[in-house]
Amino acid sequence: MARPFLLSLAGLVGLAGVLGLMLGLRAFDTTETEVIERVAARYVAETGGTVSDCAAWPATSAGLWLVVICGSEGGRVEYFVDRTGRVADRQEDEV
Repeated sequence: MARPFLLSLAGLVGLAGVLGLMLGLRAFDTTETEVIERVAARYVAETGGTVSDCAAWPATSAGLWLVVICGSEGGRVEYFVDRTGRVADRQEDEV
């Protein structure tokens, strides 16, 4: 009875390891350029601005990777991006 249990447990642990490796590699496969282009496209869709209105800097906060700032004379939007490439926070300022 212990042998089937251990085999099942080993299979589940192996599957979890493979899934974790796949997700980890996908997260670190994302480049800064891809993230900036994706966030700039989001900015264009939300505001009607242009992609050239956007620039990015490395984030200084823990847990964040990039800060993408988009804007023109009417205002600006800051997108805070985590290491997986997802927008963790968004702030809008009127200029």
